[in-house]
Amino acid sequence: MKYCPNCQTQYTDETLKFCLQDGTPLAEQFAEPVTSAALDEDQTVISDRKQKLWNDMQARDPQTEAALPPPVQREVRTSKTPWIILTALLTSLLVAAGAWLYFRNQPDETAKASNSSNRQTGGNSVLNKSPSPTPGANLTADVIPANPNSAADESDSPPPPANRDQARDDVSKRIYDWTTLTESGEIDELMGNYANRVDYYLKPGASPEYIRNDKLRAFSEFDSIEFEIDNMNVEVDRSGEEATAEFDKSWNFGGQTRSEGKVRQQMKLKKIDGVWLITGERDLKLYYKR
Repeated sequence: MKYCPNCQTQYTDETLKFCLQDGTPLAEQFAEPVTSAALDEDQTVISDRKQKLWNDMQARDPQTEAALPPPVQREVRTSKTPWIILTALLTSLLVAAGAWLYFRNQPDETAKASNSSNRQTGGNSVLNKSPSPTPGANLTADVIPANPNSAADESDSPPPPANRDQARDDVSKRIYDWTTLTESGEIDELMGNYANRVDYYLKPGASPEYIRNDKLRAFSEFDSIEFEIDNMNVEVDRSGEEATAEFDKSWNFGGQTRSEGKVRQQMKLKKIDGVWLITGERDLKLYYKR
């Protein structure tokens, strides 16, 4: 602390150097030194306090202290709420796990039931033999080896059985009409069975004109054409709009030259504007030819 020697004004700001009242240079003011008398006085006060505390302890009555009630001990109670919550949580987890295991097996049981139903109500429609001779196929085309993947894939979600049966009947009728028109040589009516583009034996995407010329060449070579079709198998795809027919075809052609034989033939058909038309025609296997 600083003070003005002239006016005795005291200042606590250590940065001041001159008195703000009269401009006199400030002097340092130090604390008064501690004397031995002050120390003795403090020791006396401390001793008196200790003596008073000792006297109070001696004056306490043991019987009075014994009569005082014992300190209250509070019972510590454990809350049951966490255990209840934990039990409910474990129960919920067990129920959820059981439900998951139960419903996980449901698709398998449904699939088994569906497969069993398909075996009872569905399957390939096999016609053993037509009631009358039936014609149809390329009369002069080369035989193409059978394709192991030629059969249509069985659909996981086929159309209703009634629609599938109707489609098989319609496709079978189209093939029988095709054979009859081939035997009779009615080329215009015969071409009405074909789509605009046909995978025709060794000619992919053949036009109707190409097919017409091939049929006319066979008609001009033989005077009589006879077909017999049996063991027909028709498969309809899941949309019900496309089908594959496979059957055994025997032929007997007469005229200046004769030809007879038997092949396994395949035809692909598609429903276009409500009418089944041929989109593919080929021989899968040659049994014999003379």
